[in-house]
Amino acid sequence: MGFTPQVEFQEDLRRVKRSFQDKVETQKKKVEGKEQRIRDDLDIASVTDEEIFSALTELFERHGLDSPSSVDDLKEAKAQLAERVENDPTAKEINALSDITSQLSSIDEISKPLTSVYDLVESCEEFAEKQKDTVDTLLIKLYKAGSDYIDDEYDEDDHVDTCPLCGKDYDGDLREHVSKELEQLTELRQRLKSLRKTRDKCKTAVAKQKRLVSSFKTNDYSAEVNTSDATLADFQTKVGRLEEPLANLVDLLDDLEFSEAGDYAQKIGSLLDDLTERVSDIGEKREQLSEAAKKRKAKLSEDQSKKSLADDHSMLAKTLEKRMELEEARKRHAAMASVGNNYAEVVDDFVVSNSRDVNRRFDEISTDVKRFFETLEQETEGLGDPEIELKREGSRGVYLKVNFYGQDERPAYKYLSESQLNSFGLAIFLASVKRFNSNFPFVVLDDVINSYDAYKRTSLIDLFKDEMPEYQVLLLTHDDVWTRQISDQFSQWKTVRFVDWGYSSGPQKGDSSVGLEYIEKELDDDRGAEAGRDFGEFLERQLQWLCDGFGAKVKYNPENTYTLEDLFDAFISRVGTKLASSHPLYQELHNLYEARGFRNYCAHWKNPPTPYQAAEIRRYVDLWKKVDVIVRCEECERFPSYDRPRERFVCPCGDHLLTKRNN
Repeated sequence: MGFTPQVEFQEDLRRVKRSFQDKVETQKKKVEGKEQRIRDDLDIASVTDEEIFSALTELFERHGLDSPSSVDDLKEAKAQLAERVENDPTAKEINALSDITSQLSSIDEISKPLTSVYDLVESCEEFAEKQKDTVDTLLIKLYKAGSDYIDDEYDEDDHVDTCPLCGKDYDGDLREHVSKELEQLTELRQRLKSLRKTRDKCKTAVAKQKRLVSSFKTNDYSAEVNTSDATLADFQTKVGRLEEPLANLVDLLDDLEFSEAGDYAQKIGSLLDDLTERVSDIGEKREQLSEAAKKRKAKLSEDQSKKSLADDHSMLAKTLEKRMELEEARKRHAAMASVGNNYAEVVDDFVVSNSRDVNRRFDEISTDVKRFFETLEQETEGLGDPEIELKREGSRGVYLKVNFYGQDERPAYKYLSESQLNSFGLAIFLASVKRFNSNFPFVVLDDVINSYDAYKRTSLIDLFKDEMPEYQVLLLTHDDVWTRQISDQFSQWKTVRFVDWGYSSGPQKGDSSVGLEYIEKELDDDRGAEAGRDFGEFLERQLQWLCDGFGAKVKYNPENTYTLEDLFDAFISRVGTKLASSHPLYQELHNLYEARGFRNYCAHWKNPPTPYQAAEIRRYVDLWKKVDVIVRCEECERFPSYDRPRERFVCPCGDHLLTKRNN
């Protein structure tokens, strides 16, 4: 019906909407985290400028500054305190030592992400080992389908040495082998999903440590920290040597391909060993320098005024920095929320419009669907009034509703047979083609009759004739009976029969003659007996249709099988009764009736002294053609049926009438 592109686009929009909403929520949590840090630092209940100003009032008073009432006051106070710290060597050094202590503490955190990467390497090695014993995890869908295929194609006692799915030799039962492979694939897929998450977390943590190392290496500290074994400058140089291997580790994690998990695990493991050794080498010196910095700071802090100046300057600077970060985070969250809300409105409007369009198109075809379905199921008792309705709670699919013996039933699939459901589907398909493909009147039907009960062959022919006469139809079928029926009802259609196919030659055509055309070809080849047998079968089929449409009464037969004799007797009697013996149809039938004996001699072994010749059978064929010309409608190519109220015979299109003649 052409819904697929717009429905898929709608789903894409919804996925983006959900993804963006998740990002907005993540940003909101970042805002909340920054607010919590400020609340903890200042011991305040809510993070507003008024609360911040109030919490810092005592700090301002301690240094003889007016109480703050604006952010500019905070910035001005910070500048004044920075100048005082700069002019006070002790306070300046305390400030620098605080910074050094903090930086040395962050360097100590390097070992934590390295431990996580070691765990990732171990998991990669396990994954690679399991992957050796099974097939590519991407083939899991194939294996699920393959399991069903094996259930259909192989008996339980079939012995197969090589798995048709993975191509490996195995011992035991094929189904157990495939089931085991599928189980392993499912486990691998879960492992792969977990490994990807772990890899991403490790990459983020290592990248953060790489940035800290870069910052520590280049920082120009205004205080010196030395021990008997190390100086801060030497330590910075050693820490700087971690920068390159950390960068290389980030690159390896970024490039990690789990299809080659074993190789990458080896590369990452080698780099980790080198990094761990370097980190271990600086560990002892870091502790010594950190302890020396703390002692020096503690000694300088004995002068409370100096300590207060340094600490308050540090507190005010950090508060301003955290407030600025919070404001940026809030602005980003507000902007993202605004974009998200606007986008959500657009998506919701599109979904509503899309649903309205889908419903409109369903409404357009509903009348045709009802008519098409009733045509296909005209022989089914108690079934009618089909309806289609878009599922409101989903993005695709329809409800099918039918009236089943006076009761509306929804969903219809609970009550309809597979053939009836296929009728519903075909009715929707053809109605959609007719409505929405009007500028391209072409339809392909591939062996659709295989999905229907055999008696619906003629109903489907009626559907083509009455509803889609202007369409070019490409129909493929293996059903010989339906092929003959189609050939009889669509004389202008071209029939092509394919009898074989080869890799080198492709499809190979055979004799495409059908029905009367095939019989006449037999006559051209002087095969009278064969033509007689086929013509007898052809006449029986035609007379069955005619007897049914004309309402002829055939003599009861317990076996429900009727010969050419039975059908001929019933039909000519009906024509004589309803149209009179003077009617041309009766006259031509009478001529053919007198020659009907050929059937017994051609269809059964009689060993006549002089068998029927092709010329005789051709005469009977020509007699039938005269009957066919009279009885068949030239417009719709169908036989008429009895119209009881008007005592006449009329074809489905109403263009051809047979009425009684007065003798």
